[in-house]
Amino acid sequence: MKKNLLLTGLFLLLLPMLCFTQMAGRQYAQSMASIYGSGNTDFLVFKPADSASATKHPLIIFLHGAGEVSGDVYNVAGATSSIPYYCANNASMRFTYNGTTYSFYVLSPKKYPGGPNGSWDTYPVKDMIAWAKANLNVDTNRIYLTGLSLGGGGTWNFSTESVFWTGQIAAAAPVCGLQETNDGVACSVVNGTHLPIWAFHCKDDNVVGVGATQHAKYLFNCTPALNPDIRYTFYVSGGHSGAWENGYDTGHITRLVDSTTDFSGNSVSHGGSSVNFTANPNLYEWFLSHSRVPANNPAANAGSDQSVYPSSVTLTGSGTAVSPATISSYAWTKVSGPNTPAITNASAATTTVTGLITGLYVFRLMVTDNNGLTGTDDIQVTVLSANPSANAGADQVITLPTTTATLSGSGTGVNGATISNYAWVKSSGPAGDTLTSPASATTTVTGLQQGTYVYTLTVTDNHGLAGSDSVIIVVNAASGNYYGLDSLQIMGRNVLVKRPTEDPAYTSVKKYPLIIEIPQQNEYADSSAGVSRMFNSGTPKLLKNGVNVYPNDGNGHPIY
Repeated sequence: MKKNLLLTGLFLLLLPMLCFTQMAGRQYAQSMASIYGSGNTDFLVFKPADSASATKHPLIIFLHGAGEVSGDVYNVAGATSSIPYYCANNASMRFTYNGTTYSFYVLSPKKYPGGPNGSWDTYPVKDMIAWAKANLNVDTNRIYLTGLSLGGGGTWNFSTESVFWTGQIAAAAPVCGLQETNDGVACSVVNGTHLPIWAFHCKDDNVVGVGATQHAKYLFNCTPALNPDIRYTFYVSGGHSGAWENGYDTGHITRLVDSTTDFSGNSVSHGGSSVNFTANPNLYEWFLSHSRVPANNPAANAGSDQSVYPSSVTLTGSGTAVSPATISSYAWTKVSGPNTPAITNASAATTTVTGLITGLYVFRLMVTDNNGLTGTDDIQVTVLSANPSANAGADQVITLPTTTATLSGSGTGVNGATISNYAWVKSSGPAGDTLTSPASATTTVTGLQQGTYVYTLTVTDNHGLAGSDSVIIVVNAASGNYYGLDSLQIMGRNVLVKRPTEDPAYTSVKKYPLIIEIPQQNEYADSSAGVSRMFNSGTPKLLKNGVNVYPNDGNGHPIY
């Protein structure tokens, strides 16, 4: 029982200390599964005392030197006068710039032995950026990178790796860094992001020679010139550690510097190779004077949308870079469209596209500047139908005994084409009709009967392209004192029989005279034949002299 009480008491004693390690204003250890590398990334986290406020805070990412590679993650703070050393020794990390006071977060990843040539890879910095955005109330436009010695080389490496990643930080400060700039792309990356850099080195450094930073000074003599230019501070003395002892000092110290290389630019001179230099602003205040500038991507212009006829189009594009950058390449691609046309020169600002068919296309122009930044623009190309248009005329309605109609058609060529052929056909309707001139624009149709006809006109142009249109002709029954017309053969001739208007369904027992119309002039009807209709309830019959000539259809209507 006493043993349990002792353990409980010990736990209660340690609990405030365990909680205290992650309290604001203290530095504690953290680990994450690496997003951009392999395994875990271990690091120290410093949260400012006011980190719980709604205000977003700037962030410093610190890369340690070779002396801190051994041991556990807490050894990251082992270098005296380094930033995590200050954080472990009650520094507030609060600084004032332009009348506003800011509190820094600090993330210090741990590098373990290994890696290419023992150098810092860039993935821990990327992991820190991702972790900070997900877990801290960080101002993403005020993320700064610095490191000393081996970490200074890692700072140069990250700052010159790519426009995208360099564009994630607002400023960088390599301190007595190894010569680890990516020389082939350094100018284009830093120019493309306009990254502010302040580099520190002691001229008497016998661990990492001052030539490493002097190399950067001459490397960044870029064309076009960097904007802003890189700032260099070369301390006259101090050895290897003097660079970070002076550069990371939280006050406004004065030290002797070689003023001929105080700032970059070979023509700048401040009075000699050994003059007093006061760090006002200091590094932290200088950091705060810079916020991230979004990448100045070039603007692409693919031209105005076009409407064309098959089968080609000329695309005229252009690009505008943000000075001092210039456009270095063009690239056309098809985004969408009904087929795969050929882009004759996809890498030219102006190109021709062939093999277009009717439909809507979208083409995209991407321009790239000499910093590797890109911009895009799209153009819509509507390919109109090149087929001629046919016009079969207005729909018609005629009434028997009229059995003829005139079809008046026309055709219009497209893009300068002319109509060379006309062709009329009947698409639907009762039989017996005749098109008198089916190969003409205008024709007559004869022999029409009661019903609905559809006639189609097809026109063909001098390129062999065709277009069609249809016309509807409705033939109505004869009008007058009778309901309608039925067809009937009497004595081998076609005749029309009018039904009485007053009893169209033949339901009356009443007898009616038979009215016969002869459709053609030469037809003959024997009016003395005595043909009549007898309407009996339910059983109508067609009679001739009392003889049942045609039976009914069983539904109350005669069959003719």
